[in-house]
Amino acid sequence: MQPVDEEKIRREKDEHNVELRKRDREDKFTKRRNMQPTEKTWIKVNDHWKQFYLLSDLPEILGSISKGGDEHCLFAAQALRKMLSVEVDPPIQQIIDAGVVAHLIAWLQRTDFSQLQFEAAWTLTNIASGTHQHCHSILEKGCASHLIALLQSQNEDVREQAVWALGNIGGDSAHCRDLILQSGALPMLIECVRQTTRQTMIKNGSWAISNLCRGKPNPQYAFVSCAVATLAELVKNQSEPELLADCCWALSHLSDGGSDRIQAVIDTGVGLRLNELLLHHLHNVQLPAMRTLGNFATGSDSQTQYLIQIGALNNITTCLSSPKKTVRKEAVWTISNIAAGTQDQVAALLSASVYPTIIKMLETEDYEIKKEGVWAISNAVSGGNPAVAAYFMSIGAIQGLCGLMSQKDTRMISVALDGLASILKQCQVHHTAPDGSNPAALKVEECGGLDKLEELQSHPNSGVYEKVEKLISTYFESEETQDGLLNLLAGQNFKF
Repeated sequence: MQPVDEEKIRREKDEHNVELRKRDREDKFTKRRNMQPTEKTWIKVNDHWKQFYLLSDLPEILGSISKGGDEHCLFAAQALRKMLSVEVDPPIQQIIDAGVVAHLIAWLQRTDFSQLQFEAAWTLTNIASGTHQHCHSILEKGCASHLIALLQSQNEDVREQAVWALGNIGGDSAHCRDLILQSGALPMLIECVRQTTRQTMIKNGSWAISNLCRGKPNPQYAFVSCAVATLAELVKNQSEPELLADCCWALSHLSDGGSDRIQAVIDTGVGLRLNELLLHHLHNVQLPAMRTLGNFATGSDSQTQYLIQIGALNNITTCLSSPKKTVRKEAVWTISNIAAGTQDQVAALLSASVYPTIIKMLETEDYEIKKEGVWAISNAVSGGNPAVAAYFMSIGAIQGLCGLMSQKDTRMISVALDGLASILKQCQVHHTAPDGSNPAALKVEECGGLDKLEELQSHPNSGVYEKVEKLISTYFESEETQDGLLNLLAGQNFKF
């Protein structure tokens, strides 16, 4: 068997004016404060240790720190994290200004006192959940390396709290994410998830891993490729919606790139589960599952074929009717990239009956979905298949494309003109009526498309103008019109 020449495939697609498009990343890094209501009872808590603390208690807390000793330090660490574990406007900056961050980082290193490590890590977790400046204030003091060291603590409560803190730091910005990655934390986070049966650790760990695998610009693949297998296993074996969403978003980033990245995700066998998740009852899970599967269609033809083999077209078609606009848009985007594949893949789309719905969307949906829809049609008809052209003519594609000629988006108009030209060409060559007329051209005239084309003759974009001129001169200027023009010119007595 000859090896697949992926570059040749791409060139052939380019020659047919077909475009494979990456979807802009709409998901964001996430942070969250640690507000667990349960108390750890590793040592007996003194009666004067309250459930809640206010800023007015800060002098007492600072006084306890200055006294030193294990009990005083534990009281201070716990009081500080309780002060920050409020839902509205936690006093993060005031606590930073009080100069306690250095003490918290020192307490992280108390390997002989797990409860103090735990409380300090919790407080730092909540500081890192604030603004970028808040997060930077703990990083500049060397917090990250000590939190990473806690991932190997013998105490699982301490490990989990370190996971949470690192998730917040990694979710602050691409810079913070890369700092954590370059420190070698991701393999250790993966081990924390793989070696536990505690559901909260699995959930927090998958979220932290996801934060390290996403964001703009994308992280260097060499740092995050080790997460592919674990994320895929979590998607296959877990059911908690937030966990599924986090892992699917991470997989969407990890499959965003060349065919090698796509294949790494495909090879995990997660595709079947992702296909199931297209029908999940929550769109927050559907969306990243669709994004990941859609990335497969931007790869080689064999990777696009994988979607068809796992039966994804049926569920993608169902998503076209989702009540959520974002899901509908992703579904049409995925179809547009499948349509850029082989003729057999286009035939599979036609068999799945996706296009009557997409053509209706050209009329009823907003700009974002119309933009995806016109690509889905133009890509499908660009292959020069006369049967495909006839099919699209029969289901109203010409009317749909002509309806886009009044859009303000030059790119959308241009793609619609390409699709219209492909249909007109195939019908001219293969489906001419007995009287010699082009049935596709007649439909253009019947739906008012010719009037819109003539209006576009004054379009300021030269590319649009040239395409329109070629369409009109090729398919809409009758012999009578041409003869009349020649006679008119011949009768003129030009003087120079």
